[in-house]
Amino acid sequence: MSNHSQDHETPEVDIDRVMDEIRKEVAQRREKTGEYRVRKKPEVATVSPREPSLVGVSGIHSMITFAEAQADVGAEVTAMTSFRGFTRQIALWVGKIVIYLSSFITVKQRQFNATILQILRRISDDIELTEKQNILWRDEQIEIRSAIEDIRSEQTALKSTFEDIKDKQTETKSAVENLKIIVDDLKRKQTEVKELEKSVIHLKTNLILQENRIATLLEEARRRLPEPFDREQLQVMADEKKHFFEALYLSFEDQFRGTREDIKERLKVYLPFLKKAGIGADSMRILDVGCGRGELLELLQEEMLQARGVDHNSLFVRQCRERGFDAVEGDMISYLRTLPNASLGAVTGFHIIEHFPFEGLIDLLDETVRVLKSGGMAIFETPNPQNISVGSCNFYADPSHRKPLPSSVMKFMAEARGLCRVEVINLHPFPDAFWISGSELANRFSEYFYGPQDYGVMGVKL
Repeated sequence: MSNHSQDHETPEVDIDRVMDEIRKEVAQRREKTGEYRVRKKPEVATVSPREPSLVGVSGIHSMITFAEAQADVGAEVTAMTSFRGFTRQIALWVGKIVIYLSSFITVKQRQFNATILQILRRISDDIELTEKQNILWRDEQIEIRSAIEDIRSEQTALKSTFEDIKDKQTETKSAVENLKIIVDDLKRKQTEVKELEKSVIHLKTNLILQENRIATLLEEARRRLPEPFDREQLQVMADEKKHFFEALYLSFEDQFRGTREDIKERLKVYLPFLKKAGIGADSMRILDVGCGRGELLELLQEEMLQARGVDHNSLFVRQCRERGFDAVEGDMISYLRTLPNASLGAVTGFHIIEHFPFEGLIDLLDETVRVLKSGGMAIFETPNPQNISVGSCNFYADPSHRKPLPSSVMKFMAEARGLCRVEVINLHPFPDAFWISGSELANRFSEYFYGPQDYGVMGVKL
């Protein structure tokens, strides 16, 4: 029993050695008594820890099941066939007593055996579970290897595709650069074509003017011959000289005034004032003096407002008529004098008043007030000399300009000639990118150099 206790206390139990000792003890008892036998357990082949087991999990389960069955049976009394009669009965009774008494001796051993079997059963189950997991892991490894191979194949394909894309990208970049060069060249040629078109139009216009002048001179010469020119004929030729610079000024407007779209966009600021006053109906028609290329006439026509233009430049008038606008040729003040009193809803003039001498400006204001109806409006726009760039340079880009007109002067003159509720609207400052800020000096500098380039003066006739 001491050996058994020592084995029980040992952390690692040598099951094979314990089983050999059990077998030896049982054999010794059988040799001493000879009256009972213990069912011999089948010998189980031991496996060295260093040697690989050849027994499968199912074989191990069978062995453990057999061992558990033998442990449950325990010791049995033999049949005592060598004895007869009463002697046999006594032998059987003695054997049972011996087995009964031995059960007290071997109780711990049997508990130890049961514990070992439970441990073996647990180990066997763990081995079975481990084998199943190994199988699953092996299958997963196979799938992983297959997936890795697929990924490598895809990587190779993607690498090849990437190289193709890179090559195509290089080709595309080269093509884009070539296309950009072509586009730039086309833009340059387009600009050149537009300039050529302008030149052709100007040349055509000049040619028409020259034809008209030659025809006039030939007609006058035909009428004169053989007599000399009379006063009326000389006046016709003198009047014709006034048109010599019309084509030049038309080219000047195209170069410095801005595109039609730009001018129309700038003029939209006045539409709300006209509509609010109910101006533009048949009973409140608008006259645009110095209508030029007809940007305002076009804008008013798009807004379904009734308007007419007047200009002394025959080429401007011809352009307006070709576009379907109502325009007449003539001197602005002279045309106003032909109109009856209180016959118009509005008189407008954009970048016109700076062309008049002081007396002519007074006449223009007087005639404007005369022809306006009650509630009619006068609108005049001119360069703003308070902007130093405009007052010192840009204003004089047009040689036909007389002198700059400060907004305070124009407001005073409009009120002095009979207009009421006169107000000044500052227009067209430089973009914000030009403005400098950060100090009072910087703000004042920006106001003088990058402030409004034009202003509009508006008044109403009561």
